[in-house]
Amino acid sequence: MVVTRVMNWFFSWNYKPNEISDNLDANEHITAEEEEIQEPKPLTLYTLPITAFEHILEQLTVHERRRLREVSRTLKDEIGYQPMKCGLSIYQWNENENEGYRIRLNQQWLTIMKRGNCCFKKQELENGREEWAEIEGEDLVEILIAEMKLILVNPKLQLEELSIGIRNQVTEEKFLKQFDSLLSSLPHQLHVERLDMPFLEDIEIQILSRMKPGILLELNPAIFCERVTMDMMNRIMETQQFKMLRKLDIEMKNLPDTSKFVNLRDITLRVTTITKGDMIIIKHALLSSTSRIKSLCIMTKKRSIEYFDILEILGFPREEENQGEGKEEEEKIYQDRYIFEAEAYGPGSFCTINSRPELSFKRVKGSSEGSDDSDDENN
Repeated sequence: MVVTRVMNWFFSWNYKPNEISDNLDANEHITAEEEEIQEPKPLTLYTLPITAFEHILEQLTVHERRRLREVSRTLKDEIGYQPMKCGLSIYQWNENENEGYRIRLNQQWLTIMKRGNCCFKKQELENGREEWAEIEGEDLVEILIAEMKLILVNPKLQLEELSIGIRNQVTEEKFLKQFDSLLSSLPHQLHVERLDMPFLEDIEIQILSRMKPGILLELNPAIFCERVTMDMMNRIMETQQFKMLRKLDIEMKNLPDTSKFVNLRDITLRVTTITKGDMIIIKHALLSSTSRIKSLCIMTKKRSIEYFDILEILGFPREEENQGEGKEEEEKIYQDRYIFEAEAYGPGSFCTINSRPELSFKRVKGSSEGSDDSDDENN
């Protein structure tokens, strides 16, 4: 099918009747002997001008390019691996049954499904085309891994986002093991800037270690609101990838050791409760001379600490309990570094109905600790 599409493009590029007739009219005086000498060579895919060949390649998907490289050694050398910057998502579209999976590469969708004893593949392309094909094999996970290999084998691939959303426990375990084996077989670490994936078992730590340190800037284990255990969080923080992160979004039962978050820039923590001891650790992390935190948001399921206790720990002057009732509280500046807000905690902050209690600290622009902001923008 791929070769057929390439040849169709090839002939549409080369078959130009008007040009042929024009050339004949302009060269009527050419003798039969000269005509025989000037007879053009047979047109083949290999004799196309480079611009024509590149035009044909632009019409092909990453899967089609990969298969075309397998046609011959010449095509393999000519096509090579193209630089590609994109996002990649893998979803199971029915979590109760192993019915199918979807792969999204930028705006291209590939659906793998099973009907009866047959497996099918539907490809949705950017121009609105759809292609259906029956595929060999019975195991959808193995077929899914084979399709992902066609994408990830490219050493010039740069993933702005890698999102994995498989919620069926049986198929998730099987997929993650095969996915880790695929990553370990590649001669290169993945270039991933953002990773969205639950962290529940040891295998997820192994997958995290396959990412290029320093390239992975954002980690989101809070996908599907899955909680991360304290032990798992400690293991994540031990990885080289975590030490060079810039953004973290995570859900846990209790607050982790925020003193290890000083290299992060943007942090969102979803926890069940927060204690006075937690607030003291947060205070020290924010005021640390090595802290590069620009934004810290802590959301809790319930008000587990009193507003005035928070103010006391942070060193704000204590206010009267009835002061500001029915009014918006004034913006608080913490240590000339952070704008502090306590949504659904303090006076005037109950205007948001059913809001989850939230504490937030945002770096004051131009503060002495904000000198690294320009460096982040450049990166």
